[in-house]
Amino acid sequence: MAKNMMERLRDECEKIRKLSFDGKLRPEDIVKYAEDKTKFPLLNKRIIKSDAEHIYQHRLQLARQIINYIEIEYTTLHTVKGEVVESKISIPMYEHISGEGKKDKGYRHIESILSNETHTIQLLNSVTGEIKTLQKKVKDLNKIAAAYLKKAIVELDKEIIKLHNNNKKKKVS
Repeated sequence: MAKNMMERLRDECEKIRKLSFDGKLRPEDIVKYAEDKTKFPLLNKRIIKSDAEHIYQHRLQLARQIINYIEIEYTTLHTVKGEVVESKISIPMYEHISGEGKKDKGYRHIESILSNETHTIQLLNSVTGEIKTLQKKVKDLNKIAAAYLKKAIVELDKEIIKLHNNNKKKKVS
């Protein structure tokens, strides 16, 4: 059965991780090994592009990071137990709302999103999707952590039994 792209990428990344001195996978190593078209053909195809294209994509990523970094602070006043309390919240100034067609690509200012019901719903749906993704990730990580914890407890129990048995032997001698 032919492997899908994720499986092939995973295999290539695992080769690189196993080549590292400490068993860790680093982006720098992926870029370095991706130069080898024969051993890492998929990574080579996905990472090593023409220099101009690579530089352009890198600049786009930097621009996205800048856009996502900018926040706007809102101050709200509300009454708590008869006392006026000021609260400040910081939220992203721009949000990526995807729509249909090229015209809708890009980041909208948060005020234009909140003043348009359709865009507000799109944003809420997007955030809801991100939350569900994170919840699934936490659930999966908890399952993995629980399995490792059980394994560690079993190993610890074995060691305690060994120590106990060794102590018994010493007392008998």
